[in-house]
Amino acid sequence: MRSTRLLPAIILFVACGNNGATPDAHIIVGDSSTTIDAPGLNLVDSYMDRDTFQFTTGATTNQLSLRLNWPGNTADMDYLVFPANKTGDIGGGTAIGTMEDEFTTLAVKPSTPYWLWVGQYSPSGPPAAVAYDATICGETYAAGTQTCQYTEMSDATNDYNATPAGTFEATGLTSTAVVVCGTINNGHFNTNAMSVDIDSYQFRTTAAADVMMTFTAPGAAALDAVYFFLWDITANQSVGIGGRFVGDHGVSIGNLPAGNYEIDIEAYAPADIAAGLPYKVKIAVDTPATRCTKSTMTASYTEANDGADNKGNDMIQIDYNAMTPTPTNTLTTSTTDMAEPTGLTVAPATTYRITGNSALIQ
Repeated sequence: MRSTRLLPAIILFVACGNNGATPDAHIIVGDSSTTIDAPGLNLVDSYMDRDTFQFTTGATTNQLSLRLNWPGNTADMDYLVFPANKTGDIGGGTAIGTMEDEFTTLAVKPSTPYWLWVGQYSPSGPPAAVAYDATICGETYAAGTQTCQYTEMSDATNDYNATPAGTFEATGLTSTAVVVCGTINNGHFNTNAMSVDIDSYQFRTTAAADVMMTFTAPGAAALDAVYFFLWDITANQSVGIGGRFVGDHGVSIGNLPAGNYEIDIEAYAPADIAAGLPYKVKIAVDTPATRCTKSTMTASYTEANDGADNKGNDMIQIDYNAMTPTPTNTLTTSTTDMAEPTGLTVAPATTYRITGNSALIQ
């Protein structure tokens, strides 16, 4: 399987705009504290303080937009979103850099508890404490009418993991507005990879653009996993846009330079499926700067349970030195830390703000 894992990230949750979804936003405020474990540094992972907040999605919330903000230009803040009590993240913001804004959009399941994990990346040692704001925007995604611009024609030969290896279908499309339709087909289950079907399609862009990639496939929730992502054909690498089908769809955003790309779909299950599952992949121009913008409302929740040692809400450690997978997410060994119960139920069309502090841990 090609690398489909999205890097973790820290986010600020704020009121969002409408991009095929009805927005709702809340703000979470916290502080990313610096942690020092005498006699030396605690470098189990590269985050000196880790803060975790639990919230629940509303009954009609199937998508979130998340934005993390912090002051200055020296801290490298990151965030991830996890299903509560699990270490497999569904996405986040872990851009390498110190710009004070990280933003993402994720598919989620309605009426489900999630953890927002925030940390300050500092592999070289204890950073300065920094306050942060996380803005959460609840959304209801609906695919609406999507007219296929290209429909799968060569399922027998578009699987690059097959033996012999297949190749992408050339769609002939040159645009940052693309709708490709296909089917997760049965009949060629790969027992080594446990893949039901892998499909790939080629298209081109002539100018850089911020884009949103969405994936819908009724019935795909019954599979173990379905991944969708963009692959740079010329550079032979991921472009960092893509993710996993969650609930009833998948969504990912990012900047897509002009170039030659593959749309890749990978479906996995313990055994073959009884019948094919039609899907649609849509790539459209996005306006991330105008969606889920930084909130200045009174905090919906402020970090309160980190404790005197700033370890009370750590919950998850992230190891970038692990060999497989990288990074590796694990629960901390502590029996006393826990995710802070924000009491927030994230509904569409509301803003939530969480504030916290990435603090100095002694």
